[in-house]
Amino acid sequence: MPLYYVYETSLLDMLLHKFLPHEQFRCDSLQCLTEIAAIESKNVDPKYHPRIQQLYYNFITNLTNIVHADAIKRYHEEVDGGVTRIVGLFCPFSRSLLRHLRIHR
Repeated sequence: MPLYYVYETSLLDMLLHKFLPHEQFRCDSLQCLTEIAAIESKNVDPKYHPRIQQLYYNFITNLTNIVHADAIKRYHEEVDGGVTRIVGLFCPFSRSLLRHLRIHR
C-alpha cells in the first residue's frame, strides 16, 4: 500500500474512529494501526510527521474511552480476554509510534 494512501486518505480516521471503538473490529483495527506505526521512519516523508503525531494522540484518546478504569485489575485477574488482547497489540503499536516521535523531535 502506498504511503500517501495511509497518510492522505481517511484510512487512519476510519480505523481510529469508526472501527476501533467497536469490539468486533477492535483487534483487526489495532493490527492495522500497528502495521502503520511500524513503518520505518526513514521511509516516511517529513510532511507526514504531524499526521503520525496526530495518530498517536487520537489513539491514546480513543484508548481511554475503550479501556475501563479497572482495566489493570481486570488484566491481572484475567477476567477480560479483550483487555489482554488490547494490551498485547498496544505494546508494539506504542513502541513503533514512540520511535517515530523520538526521531522527529
